[in-house]
Amino acid sequence: MANYINPMEPEIKYNIALLYFNEGRDEDAIKILKECIKLKDNIIKYHRTLGVVYLTNGKHDEGIKEVRTAFKLNENDILTLNNAGCYYAIYTNDLHRAYYNLKKAADGITSNTDEYTKNVIKKNYNDIKLVINKIEKGKPNDSIKVPDLRLLY
Repeated sequence: MANYINPMEPEIKYNIALLYFNEGRDEDAIKILKECIKLKDNIIKYHRTLGVVYLTNGKHDEGIKEVRTAFKLNENDILTLNNAGCYYAIYTNDLHRAYYNLKKAADGITSNTDEYTKNVIKKNYNDIKLVINKIEKGKPNDSIKVPDLRLLY
């Protein structure tokens, strides 16, 4: 007996969007993620992933809109908090807001959090903490580079 795959199933579409995104087919990924959201708009990872695709494509307004939608769905989601922290550090230079979000993400890590996610969040948090320490201890004309931070989806 054959099993059938429903092409309108949002999870199947989501996995296709991930494939597109990983292949660099970002516009296709955006289109599919929007379809996922249209089918089921209360799934946090659809909004979070769409936010990441937008942000990595320079569409910052659309990206933060999706990150905020994901945040409204779950204010304690550590991946969304991480992405909010990255957004504020990279795109607005609001390092204290970035620190707040990344600290909240780091504090939300549990024994169930996978190693990759744990490592990315901890690295992002520690990098921002170092930047803030440099700012607080630095001289007025010191130039401090915001480190490369990693978004999660």
